[in-house]
Amino acid sequence: MSASTPKKGIVKNILVVLGCIFVAGIVIAAVTDSGKTESPGADKETIQKNEPAVTSEAKAEEKTADTEKDAIITKLKAKAKRDWPDDYSTQEYWVNEQIESYEYMKTIADSDPIKKRARKDWPLDFSTQKYWYDEQIEAKERIQ
Repeated sequence: MSASTPKKGIVKNILVVLGCIFVAGIVIAAVTDSGKTESPGADKETIQKNEPAVTSEAKAEEKTADTEKDAIITKLKAKAKRDWPDDYSTQEYWVNEQIESYEYMKTIADSDPIKKRARKDWPLDFSTQKYWYDEQIEAKERIQ
């Protein structure tokens, strides 16, 4: 054997290793790029410009809703303090349950007659409103 044979083997091994590294780089780049949500060539300014602008009317509605919610939370906390004056964990639990139920009831159209009745019968008890509303809807579905 000549002295060039071992050199050819080393060169061949180096080329195989470099080829594997190249392929691995392509695979990693493909996996990394697949997680991106931006389209090619789009920068963040372009994406932000395509988002709908929030109107002053929408901001006013949101502010009114926040003000209404804050007022209700204040009333709920006052009721909780009256009902459980020295039981802070119960106050916290009850207020959080009421807020969750309030947010649920806000998803129902105000024109819904069942919701109107629930609001009339239990004006500051949102968990009861939610429970009664859900029961009425389920019963309505069963008898139809």
